[in-house]
Amino acid sequence: MEQGKSVTGWTPAEMFSDRTLRFVCDILFGRPRDMPSSLTNSEARLESVQASAGEQVKLSRERMKTRYDSRATDHHFKDGDLVWMYNLK
Repeated sequence: MEQGKSVTGWTPAEMFSDRTLRFVCDILFGRPRDMPSSLTNSEARLESVQASAGEQVKLSRERMKTRYDSRATDHHFKDGDLVWMYNLK
């Protein structure tokens, strides 16, 4: 996946402005016109993109939590147990 799309699947420009950024090569060689022309289509697409991105973030968050929880160990200390204390000084 491209940078900026790893979690949501959308670039920030696509999520918030309903368009992809133009690059010099787009100006020189052109690019396909598949963007919605009316404002209502554009608003509906933005809502769809944001909902999809929200779901992707939620799934990613759950995967990260599951991965963390699988490696985390639960330590059971009792009164009087010797432990190491880390001091940042």
